[in-house]
Amino acid sequence: MDLSKRHSAILVQLRTEKIGLRDFLFKRKVPDITDPKCSCGERRQTVLHVLFQCRQFKDLRNQELGRIPGRGNLRAVLNKRKTAIKAIRFIEQTQILGQFRIER
Repeated sequence: MDLSKRHSAILVQLRTEKIGLRDFLFKRKVPDITDPKCSCGERRQTVLHVLFQCRQFKDLRNQELGRIPGRGNLRAVLNKRKTAIKAIRFIEQTQILGQFRIER
């Protein structure tokens, strides 16, 4: 998939779910992470939840992901170049991962 190092790193983290989201950090017993819940309060903050379900990102999700094929199927989305790039851009736009924040 010819991606930049930054985008490759994000994609690997999305695919493995070893990523700086609350669910992963809680399981790793990171200090200050007292529960795995998303700030929306609905579910654990996982890759699947952020990409496809979290109400906080509904408008951004519709804008960035639109009607991508396989929406809701994490593996299908992250294994196709076109949809994986959309997912990476979406995650960048959420500003949810501190190490990948975009300078405005």
